[in-house]
Amino acid sequence: MVSDLIVEFVSDPMASSDTNQNLFESLHLFYLRFLGADKNWVNSVYTKFLGGAVLGSFFVLLPLLYSDIHSLGQLTYLQLGLGLLIVLTCGIFTAKLGEQFFDAVMKGFGNSGL
Repeated sequence: MVSDLIVEFVSDPMASSDTNQNLFESLHLFYLRFLGADKNWVNSVYTKFLGGAVLGSFFVLLPLLYSDIHSLGQLTYLQLGLGLLIVLTCGIFTAKLGEQFFDAVMKGFGNSGL
């Protein structure tokens, strides 16, 4: 399925255009097709992504609240990169899977006893 989307993206006449706006529009449509979204559903996809990013931020900040780290200067670049990766991954999973991912995470929180 992804290979079909890539072939369709490469063969799209808008992608061969000289303007940056047409290339951006093609990439935007490719991203929406990857998520399985229609053009009318775009705002919902971005809202779900932001909700997942907030959930990922919660994952990252929860351990920091219980640690002795008092400033971001005490974190290494590896820790910052992993934190950013968690936030973006949660955002993408929530945009793609929607409530299924969110419900699974909340069930995991409920079973953890926090």
